[in-house]
Amino acid sequence: TANLNIQGENGQLQITGTSSQLATPLEIESSVNLPEQTFSVAGSINDIALNGSGSFGEALQVAIDAVSGDDVMTLNVTGTAAQPELTLQGSLPAESLSPIIRVPLAGTVTADVSRSNNGYAGTVSLEGEVSSVPVNATLTGNGADLQLSGSATAYGQDLQLSGSVGPDIAVIAQGEIGAVTLSRNETGFVVMGEGTTPVLNASGFEVPSQPWSLSGPVNDLSLSIGGSEIAIEQNNGLEISGDISQTIQRGGAEIL
Repeated sequence: TANLNIQGENGQLQITGTSSQLATPLEIESSVNLPEQTFSVAGSINDIALNGSGSFGEALQVAIDAVSGDDVMTLNVTGTAAQPELTLQGSLPAESLSPIIRVPLAGTVTADVSRSNNGYAGTVSLEGEVSSVPVNATLTGNGADLQLSGSATAYGQDLQLSGSVGPDIAVIAQGEIGAVTLSRNETGFVVMGEGTTPVLNASGFEVPSQPWSLSGPVNDLSLSIGGSEIAIEQNNGLEISGDISQTIQRGGAEIL
């Protein structure tokens, strides 16, 4: 839910608001001078402090800083209300952004990206982790959307990242044993994946190749490997639980 309080006198507006829609509540205060068409804003979300000001006459001139520790990311808005141009530059700790996009993040997000009538240009990069998976990824503006490239390492497997982020989100991680797709629906981010595990050999024992599938929200995944059903949850840390039903062979004979 969101709460907004507006008080006005002699062309001056004082606006305060809070929102509990995010995992960490948003708090914001703004002062608006209607005759001069200017405003200032301050607030916070998670450990990010928000400070900014601007004018909104025939031309927009807005600058808002998001500050976390020594890191700063600045949003500039120019152009007109009908044709705004947005530029995002700087860096922030990825952990600070997790409540906003509802995905567990770690590391650093760096941006030098713009959005105008011509679409997206520039880059946004993450060097860190997504849901405890090491990731090095870059989004590059390509007009209508942002194209993803990069790599990740999950459960000992090297993955190549591709896809796009725009009005829709479709991110694909492809490895030797299969592929996983991250997309967004009305409830948040969801994961779907499938493939086949390799044959595993150790000290004469063999685990045969078998199909696997992965599905669910990013913080509550269901993993099926052969006859095993495993739950992977990440709310207050990573938790893995489930029922393991696994065939083990030796010398071509099933022993378990």
